Amino acid sequence: MKIFKYTFLSLLMIVTMASCNSWINTDDAKINPNGGPDAPDNILLTQAMLALIQSQEGSAARYANMFTQHFRGLARQHGGYDGYIMNSQNFSWSNEYQVAIHQLNFVIEKATAASNRPQAGVAKLAKAWILGTLTSLYGDIPFSQIDQFETIKEPIFDDQMTVVYPGVQAMLTEAIADLGQSGGISGSVLSTAAGTAITSTANWIELAHTLKARFYLHTKDYTNAITEAGQGISATGNNFFAPHTEGERGLDVNMWFDFLEVQRAGDYGVNTSDKKSFLGEMLKVGGAKNNAKTNESARYADIFTTNTDGDADGINTSGSLFGASAPFPLGTYEETQLILAEAYIQQGNKASALTALNNLRATLAAKYPAGTYTAYVDADFATNADLGTEILRERYVSLTGTLEVFADVRRTNNAIGLTPSTGTQLPGRFLYPNAEAQSNTNTPTGGTLFDVLAVFR
Repeated sequence: MKIFKYTFLSLLMIVTMASCNSWINTDDAKINPNGGPDAPDNILLTQAMLALIQSQEGSAARYANMFTQHFRGLARQHGGYDGYIMNSQNFSWSNEYQVAIHQLNFVIEKATAASNRPQAGVAKLAKAWILGTLTSLYGDIPFSQIDQFETIKEPIFDDQMTVVYPGVQAMLTEAIADLGQSGGISGSVLSTAAGTAITSTANWIELAHTLKARFYLHTKDYTNAITEAGQGISATGNNFFAPHTEGERGLDVNMWFDFLEVQRAGDYGVNTSDKKSFLGEMLKVGGAKNNAKTNESARYADIFTTNTDGDADGINTSGSLFGASAPFPLGTYEETQLILAEAYIQQGNKASALTALNNLRATLAAKYPAGTYTAYVDADFATNADLGTEILRERYVSLTGTLEVFADVRRTNNAIGLTPSTGTQLPGRFLYPNAEAQSNTNTPTGGTLFDVLAVFR
């Protein structure tokens, strides 16, 4: 019996090995469903979009909002960061280049081959979004030679003003053209406020125009900013969010909540003594954002916890922005209207600027019914400069948590009036990541955290 048993097992192994060998030699065996070149484009797009969300909502956003004193670094490493004690090891763009853009290039290739131009358009939009964000943070960046590792090991750093921003705009224009063609969108996780994935090409086209307007505002091209914002996100129902409907760690918890409550509780926030929030001071009773037509108490309570004196003493992790299941705004009607408002006032068009600002205020009245956001009229502002100040204050508040607040402070030469937490200069940029400097000899050297980028000079 033993002999029979062992003989049977030996024959089984031989047959099995022969069968495996036969399968291994087929084309199917050479396909890795988890590998970039082999995975379906919708799976690749999902991973790339998750990386995009991380680039907009993760550590970069926390640093940006700390530099603008929306919030402060309180303890351990973040206590030092608040005093600008940072170096190149604090920064990284591997998520953007190695995860997001690498996958997006596969999506573009696959979708183009399948003649599904809207899918390729979404990928181009996301790629432009990431690169436009990176150049606003770092300055000159790898652009024209990226993701060509087989032939280019060390990509050059392209000029921010002559190559990168124009290239980003061209990429968004291509995306809009692609999105206007027949086909479908599959795999993007960007959603409505309720968490429903957005697949309407019309909505994606609006987002592309809003992004174009955002980047034109960076370069102070107000005419093009107005043109693009006029075609941008046209209603709050068309806003794009990072969905966090489950609100559970390991699934889709809000990244701000995860950091504030789980990863580094107590390291980041505000206090009432030496680490006050400029945002909190602006929103509280008597602050600059309150006037005869504006009561910010409801929005203040949505963003901050307060002590018995009414001073901000923490970040509200149960509110609409930083709650565990709170969707994070990525591209919105509110930002689009504020782009219009600022661009119009820069061109001296007070009436159109007022209209756009009042459009924004109407969304606030709907969101915060306990507050007050009565429409402004011309007589409320003696000069265009007075209205411009209110628009910049509104951008500072309405874009809380996003990277755009850091762009605004630098772009306007600190018109909002921040005092550096130490020394005499505010941060002007992110530092090139140490990992890039060690692997790419083209990485510029000698930069500091306080350099003023060309686009914001």
